[in-house]
Amino acid sequence: MEEIHGRLKATVWQGDASSNAIDVQLQPPNPASRGEISGTVDTPNSVPIRDAIVSLTDKAERLVDQTTSDPEGRYFFSNLPHGFYWVTARRPGAIEDTAVFRHVELNPSEFSATQQLVIIPREIWEAKKMMHKPVLFRVIDNAGRPMDRVGLETVFSNGDVVDSVKGETDSDGVAALELIPGRNFVTLKHHGCPKQDERADVSAGGGIEGFAYTFQCAKQR
Repeated sequence: MEEIHGRLKATVWQGDASSNAIDVQLQPPNPASRGEISGTVDTPNSVPIRDAIVSLTDKAERLVDQTTSDPEGRYFFSNLPHGFYWVTARRPGAIEDTAVFRHVELNPSEFSATQQLVIIPREIWEAKKMMHKPVLFRVIDNAGRPMDRVGLETVFSNGDVVDSVKGETDSDGVAALELIPGRNFVTLKHHGCPKQDERADVSAGGGIEGFAYTFQCAKQR
């Protein structure tokens, strides 16, 4: 002890001490506090994708677990604490363009979740090779007043090509988008209002197309 004191320049105490005993019992987590996420990875034609890389991340997008889909396209994550998760699927060997994301929240009332992850092939996903046409959208309310900050989400699909374009109306109720000629499905969204589905049949050829919609929303503006 004197040698240690000389080296450390500090007094080191050595002896016996008594205290009340404390019983500590370690138990595994309650199975009820754990959840699971499962599902399938498929093509748009419901064909299972084998060996797809399926990743599970938390709300901050930190990796929690990773697996690959089986021959039937199925994946499974278990023993998960309650919370918010992102599920990501990617084709084998792909580094971009074919990933799909879904969010899942596990809680005491919903401790399991199932998600079908549909991966669009690159040749369908890539629509920029097709000619787009400028299209103007004008959105008004039931009183005929222009509505600003209305979100527009359009989807075009002909079986071989899928294209999705988003925009938002300005103070004059007008939004300008570039769409593929043909049938486009349009969803209108505005804070405090139910979404409204419309259709825009964009004609082929040059020029500018225009569509006007009345947003049927009972919200007081």
